Amino acid sequence: MFQQVSLTAIGISPWVPLDYRQRPFNVGIQVQVASTVTAVGFTVEVSTSRWSKTPAGLGGGDNVIPTSITRVTTVATVVTPFNHGLNVNDTIIVFDSDPTSSPNADSGATTLDGTFLVASVVSATSFTYTVVDSGTGAAGNFVSYIPIFHQAASTALTGATASLFAALADQPATAVRLNVTAYTGTGPVTMNVIQGPSSS
Repeated sequence: MFQQVSLTAIGISPWVPLDYRQRPFNVGIQVQVASTVTAVGFTVEVSTSRWSKTPAGLGGGDNVIPTSITRVTTVATVVTPFNHGLNVNDTIIVFDSDPTSSPNADSGATTLDGTFLVASVVSATSFTYTVVDSGTGAAGNFVSYIPIFHQAASTALTGATASLFAALADQPATAVRLNVTAYTGTGPVTMNVIQGPSSS
């Protein structure tokens, strides 16, 4: 398996999913910095969260049923019934928030649904994410979200300032992403993810 993501500025790439059930795990990470990039800093981040969308009322997978999700302008605030454990720049996938639809309807009628980064942690039971300033102001009873926690990968992939290739030692990881924290110049910073075949 070969997958690739690129960034041309400070930012965080989408998650690249991995086959965490593969034996041996065998994941190589190559980050290539274009010669026109004069200064860069980046970290490869990993997640061990399971991504399994299940209707909220059925309580499956790693889904969380929040107490509420409300939107004021571009800020959506999530209140949870217990400690959410999320940090800024963790990811959440919100679905079934349309108050007029049944579970798993995927009507797309609300801007509260989608994949988002946590923008701020208000308290142990509340956090925010950024949405567009339109659509419904509150989620319905069937809303769920999947929390995707992140952490920095092994030392070789943390705080790097030049192109590199390293094995992903963090196992079992379900996904990886590139976080560019410093960038000067032009051209891409590209992460190639190579996962070898299963042994026979």
